[in-house]
Amino acid sequence: MRIVIDTNVLISGVFFGGFPRKILSAVVGQKITACATAEIINEYEDIVQEMINRKQGHINRTILSPLIKAMEIIEPVTHVEICRDPDDNKFLECAKDSHAL
Repeated sequence: MRIVIDTNVLISGVFFGGFPRKILSAVVGQKITACATAEIINEYEDIVQEMINRKQGHINRTILSPLIKAMEIIEPVTHVEICRDPDDNKFLECAKDSHAL
């Protein structure tokens, strides 16, 4: 199974646990394949740093390293303008280009 992880799922998994953390663990454990683009990885890193700066967690940025290493990084080809929030289009583009579910 190939997926694209939305930033909200990443934040929930890293900082709060539950089902989102199980998804992240499955990616790190190579039970499922998560795909991302460089732009998505940059967003992950920026938002995790922002959460750390707000003191929302007692972790550092290296928490993302195992996840990012386990991900398949793709070069985006598709361009869409579908989402109300244009920043979210990159997730749909990645999903299409990586043939994710």
